[in-house]
Amino acid sequence: MIEQKHRNWIAGVMLAVSFVAAVVLSWTSASRQLSSMEAALTQLFVLGFGLLASFIFGQVSAETAGREMVRSHARSAFRRVLSLYRSLSRLAAVIESDKENTGGRSGSARATLEKLEAIVIEQIATADDAVADWKDICPKDVEELIGRTSSIAENKNA
Repeated sequence: MIEQKHRNWIAGVMLAVSFVAAVVLSWTSASRQLSSMEAALTQLFVLGFGLLASFIFGQVSAETAGREMVRSHARSAFRRVLSLYRSLSRLAAVIESDKENTGGRSGSARATLEKLEAIVIEQIATADDAVADWKDICPKDVEELIGRTSSIAENKNA
């Protein structure tokens, strides 16, 4: 797919060509009588380029508006996903610590902790996928939030 800036450029060129063709058509028809074929083909050319350029500009505009609508909701939703991810990571660390502390004393307790660990690891993987999905939607905002929350977490640990 063509990048947005290239689509804008292409649509602008097409619109400019359409405008120039319309001016040339007007100037030519003022200086001499155009045949019906010349007039029809020129008008069709101008109309086609104008419509195509308008379509491309409309696509870019709708895409930009859609991203802006999603971006406002994405930040708060991503914060929740990030909070869940960190909570699950802390839970995994606690389970790992408890597994080490049980040693060989209770096989049943160790088996339960291993099951819990497997469940938490699956949930962390799902949270990783959710973070990757949010990066697809608004990568700059996600990187900013990750950086900001990481620095806050580091300050709390210090």
